[in-house]
Amino acid sequence: SGGNPMVKLAFSTDAGKSVATPITISEGTTNGRVGTTMLPDGSVAISWMETVDDNTAIMLAHYDFSGSLLKKMEVAKSSSSRRSGFPVITSSSNTVYLAWTQTGDSKMVNTAKIDF
Repeated sequence: SGGNPMVKLAFSTDAGKSVATPITISEGTTNGRVGTTMLPDGSVAISWMETVDDNTAIMLAHYDFSGSLLKKMEVAKSSSSRRSGFPVITSSSNTVYLAWTQTGDSKMVNTAKIDF
């Protein structure tokens, strides 16, 4: 990637023996901290953090199994500090859950529920 931070996603139809060409999810502004969860229809939700002009956000995108973007959104503002940790992603049925640490004067765990 030439020193340019990226988040990529690739699919496999043969249990990982081979993978399709990766899709670039985020480039240049990403902090990484990536998580994925698969939904019942074979689509994937992917979360990551990115920073633009000192503003850090937890991002979420939804891709179908062919690699087409279905939806992309900012879930919450956050901090690029290591103390903010890694957002955790999971799903149940067509609902995606995210949890992350909010830093600052009163540190707390926040959650979000997104239905697809």
